[in-house]
Amino acid sequence: MRTAGLPHLLPLLAIATLLATLLPMGCAGGAPAPTNGDDPPVGDSDIQNAITTGDALGALYQAQCAAGTWDSNAFAAQVGAMAGIGSATANATSGDVTVVYDSGIMHLFHAPHDEGPTDDLPPVEAASSSEAAPRAIPFQATHQATVGFSLDSTDQHFGRVRSACASILRSARTAGYQTPRASFTADVDWFRSWSDYSLIFVEGHGGYGEYIDAAGDRQRLFCIETTQSYRSIAAVPSAYSADLANGRLIFMHAPGQPQGVLAVTREFLSHHVRRLPPDSVVFINSCYSADTDDNICSTVRSMGAQLVLGWNGPGPLAHAADWAAYFFDRFLGGNDKEPQDPPTRPFPADEVYAHMQTLGRTQHIFPDTGLVGTLTASPHFGSEEILSRPILHSGVVIPPRSRTTGYARMILGGKFGSDRGEVYVGNTLMRLISWSATSIEVELPDDGAGSTGDVTVRVQDLQSNPMQLTRFEGDLVIDVTNPGQYSGTVDLDLNGRGLVHVRREEVDAEPVSALPTPRTYWVLQEDGQLRWDISGSWTDGEGGVYGLDANGSVRTPTTSTDPGGVMWAMDFDPVNEQYRMNFLITVTGTYSYSVPGVGSGTREHALGFTTPGYTEPEDLQDGLVVPTGTYSTTSADGTSYTMTWNTLYPTPSGSGWDAYPASARLGPERAAPAR
Repeated sequence: MRTAGLPHLLPLLAIATLLATLLPMGCAGGAPAPTNGDDPPVGDSDIQNAITTGDALGALYQAQCAAGTWDSNAFAAQVGAMAGIGSATANATSGDVTVVYDSGIMHLFHAPHDEGPTDDLPPVEAASSSEAAPRAIPFQATHQATVGFSLDSTDQHFGRVRSACASILRSARTAGYQTPRASFTADVDWFRSWSDYSLIFVEGHGGYGEYIDAAGDRQRLFCIETTQSYRSIAAVPSAYSADLANGRLIFMHAPGQPQGVLAVTREFLSHHVRRLPPDSVVFINSCYSADTDDNICSTVRSMGAQLVLGWNGPGPLAHAADWAAYFFDRFLGGNDKEPQDPPTRPFPADEVYAHMQTLGRTQHIFPDTGLVGTLTASPHFGSEEILSRPILHSGVVIPPRSRTTGYARMILGGKFGSDRGEVYVGNTLMRLISWSATSIEVELPDDGAGSTGDVTVRVQDLQSNPMQLTRFEGDLVIDVTNPGQYSGTVDLDLNGRGLVHVRREEVDAEPVSALPTPRTYWVLQEDGQLRWDISGSWTDGEGGVYGLDANGSVRTPTTSTDPGGVMWAMDFDPVNEQYRMNFLITVTGTYSYSVPGVGSGTREHALGFTTPGYTEPEDLQDGLVVPTGTYSTTSADGTSYTMTWNTLYPTPSGSGWDAYPASARLGPERAAPAR
């Protein structure tokens, strides 16, 4: 893909059987050229004539481009009338011109396109998300990512493309991919190594040429250039002879460039790579790479890739590299390209693509020609959700019904794939209760290792974005008074855990968790001691004597309807930096009475203290610290009580939710758990 007024050019694409004869001959001839079947050998004069004429056409083409007068039909007519030219054909759709010399050598001239502005492009309707079960990269023991581009340092877009490639690798490493090849050099051996990678990005000039083969049939040939350049066809090493002879490699020469380059075709990938990891995602950032049903993207898809992205029509080189980096950033959850605050998390490929449509980053209109390039996915989005890694977006801790039976559980929501993986809290592997594509349930230890810290989901060596499992501890005191009858206190040790974070439900959307919607994050009472001591005696003025003796202690939690029952819920709204409380506490005692003419006796008596519902939102302190607060009420019978909770400090402390916004960023202080 060459743009912005420079030649969109992949010329001198030699028919494969002819190239086989060119290599052994050298510039001065030499031994008789080998032939392929009945193909006639090509002599030195044929080669020299093609090179001489090709140089002249290249100079003419560049001069017209520089003058801004490129007209594909006029250029084809002018060239077709020249000596030594078999045919010159203009493509009405792309504006390219294919020239075939009398010798059979093909020269492809790409129509130059001006990238032009993109801000004025209309939004494209977003594709709907799939409801099918997501795939979550479960097939390899080690996932590797690689990037490569064929621009040299003299290209005006070199720095921009290199920066985009570096961003892709950083996002891949964040997601857990290994990146063993640090070089961005897209040479022949790099293309040959594709079978080792499950995430591949390639940027290179690409295009089609049409030619008449030995049988007289019209053929289309697509290739992507590599970084291996040579002064002439004769200088190409003999190690590539077989690939050149069989159409797997093509020698390309762009006018204005002193040397030609080797280019790979889909036949090269089919022969040398053969199969890709079944969970691989490949982005071919080349013009026309997804142009027809038999394009190179479809070939890569048939080799086992689960998702291939490429351009139908010409692509805007520099813009497209940035857009690719954005796609991988949101797909992998790197928060490196156009970073969000708080950081973003990974999203399925179809959701990222749909959002890119709304930004105008999947289609480009070239103002000078009216040509349209469209970023195309294979398979088309909608059949399944494709993940780069497991995705966490919600979670809750469920306390046991009582401290004598059961255990605490953690239920995680997200997109995990159907293949069973693992859940870690910190470095501790949790015991799985259930696993589905969208929900995971695990047991939680009460304390010690694995009771608090970063929660992550793993499928093979790929790790989800983390959430923090935080414990909140403190005390609640209830002062209760029924004037002239009884008074006392209730004391409760508060102890509960929650996954407190903000959540992006859509790509680049504002995080949500606003009160009082269900999308809030709460902590329930799990463990602690409930103690109460309430007593008093009184008369009714008619000789009746009454008394209340309520005291006791019970380990929590128990159900809120049981004697000594406790329900404590603390609800967080990190977006507005607020919290609210909800208490429902029941204690029991003995009620006694002695009434003249009635008799005396005792019975069990329950006292309930409730907020009721949630208290009004109050401001949090830094680091999720819940400040001291109170709630007071007076019932219809005159009983008043005041609930006072002391400051609740979170464990781990001090991180706040900015580090855990359903974010994928794992810095050195939050390294992935050891296996």
